Amino acid sequence: STQSTWGKRRGHRRIMANISPPELARASESKKEEFRRYMENSGVLAAITKVLVALYEDPEKPLNGLDFVKEQLGAPTTFDVEALKANNEIMRKKNEELAQQVESLQLQLDRLQQALAHEHQSMEGESM
Repeated sequence: STQSTWGKRRGHRRIMANISPPELARASESKKEEFRRYMENSGVLAAITKVLVALYEDPEKPLNGLDFVKEQLGAPTTFDVEALKANNEIMRKKNEELAQQVESLQLQLDRLQQALAHEHQSMEGESM
């Protein structure tokens, strides 16, 4: 992966060497402007600004700024993920228990249906 990236960069440099400095500057500015428009139109700029303003205005700065940013953007925090993993494991075990219970009840039902059918046949045999 590193070699392919390096190869691409070297090729990029060769292509860029053939472009004059003013053309290079215009291309660079154009790309920056395009990226800025993308960030603005997609709402990324507004979301990041809102988070940074909230962090700035918070009188008690959080110990973990990255978790604050994640939380403000709606991403699960490390605590949320750990709690979800623990809850998932509990639910997985409960699901296994319930599946075993269903299987046991199905066996009981099958036996009762067989016994009822056998009893029904016996009663028909006696009435003849």
